[in-house]
Amino acid sequence: MLKSFVRVFLVSAVALVAMLPLSASAAGGGGGGGSNNGMTVTVGSPITLQDRLLVTVPVTVTCAATISVDPTVNQPGSIGVTIEQTAKGTVATGSGGVELDSCSPTPQTFLVQVTPNVGLTSSPPFHGGPAIVSANGVICDFNSFPQTCAFGSSPWLPIKL
Repeated sequence: MLKSFVRVFLVSAVALVAMLPLSASAAGGGGGGGSNNGMTVTVGSPITLQDRLLVTVPVTVTCAATISVDPTVNQPGSIGVTIEQTAKGTVATGSGGVELDSCSPTPQTFLVQVTPNVGLTSSPPFHGGPAIVSANGVICDFNSFPQTCAFGSSPWLPIKL
């Protein structure tokens, strides 16, 4: 149940970030990184596939200014990763994420675990071969007014599982 709640939360956060306006210069590029509104998100390597059900993706985030959140008091930030791969006439899709309690100009790397989506429209498992990946992040300081938030995303990148 907790895993389903976390997945719904992360998908909602991804959707929220996706709806925010982006400029061409903020759309990212070069080396798997993107940046907008104070956060840079970069997909790293190696990306690994285990048992066709678990993909581990290194994601590095930095923020223009330091933001810290006490997760016992406020909702923490998050980093979300989505992977898509063609699979026998359909598309395997998976997502995963981690909690983000602080972000600063010092790069932080997280290993985000991605599993195929389950539910009414379950995804087939992943397989070795080409796929695409995108990552995003968001964190807000609810202790200040006006509220300070940083968010960013990487462009869709081709990878090999």
